Amino acid sequence: MNDSLREAMLVARKLKPRSEELRRQILHVESLMRVASEEDVQLFENMLKAIKGAKVSENAQFHRLENLRDELIASGMERINSLTAENPSIDRQKLRSLVSRAQKEAEKENNDRRYYKELFQFLKANISQEKSDE
Repeated sequence: MNDSLREAMLVARKLKPRSEELRRQILHVESLMRVASEEDVQLFENMLKAIKGAKVSENAQFHRLENLRDELIASGMERINSLTAENPSIDRQKLRSLVSRAQKEAEKENNDRRYYKELFQFLKANISQEKSDE
């Protein structure tokens, strides 16, 4: 990819979404792409596909963790046992404690969802770590 096109795309990434500056920068990138070689355009399209694919994968992982957290809070020990069987390196005691506290928070129906969020962060750190180790 030529340097002027690469530089124009980097500038566009730093601009605020839905701004007039971004609109003008996109027009500039488009004009550069019209005169760019077919290889540069193909490389640019591949980069966009890779970025989009990574974001979709990231979102799917996020939703899996949210569902897992909700299952843990709803099912309690039954789901904790199955999760620790699937992932033996998870700190079982910490997980039980967080699930128990999140369940108590849910019963109180208060706005403080500290343990609900903490449970998600714990799962994110431990489950993501497990997946990346494989």
